Amino acid sequence: MQTIQSLAKQIEEIDYRISALEAEAMEELDPLAYLVSQPRADRLIKEKHALQNTWHNAMNEFAICQSVYPAYHPVE
Repeated sequence: MQTIQSLAKQIEEIDYRISALEAEAMEELDPLAYLVSQPRADRLIKEKHALQNTWHNAMNEFAICQSVYPAYHPVE
């Protein structure tokens, strides 16, 4: 369960960083600044997708454990 929570927090942090990059580029109203920041945003988006896949897999494993062992309660 800690892994799932940690992944969710990392995803939130990446969302924040992506939003900050977008806001910074739009604030400057400079197309070149936007183009320069785009590769960083793309990298963050790829990282976010990888974390989302890992989170999804962890949730599937957790659901399987819950269905196989209904009395299973993870330690917080």
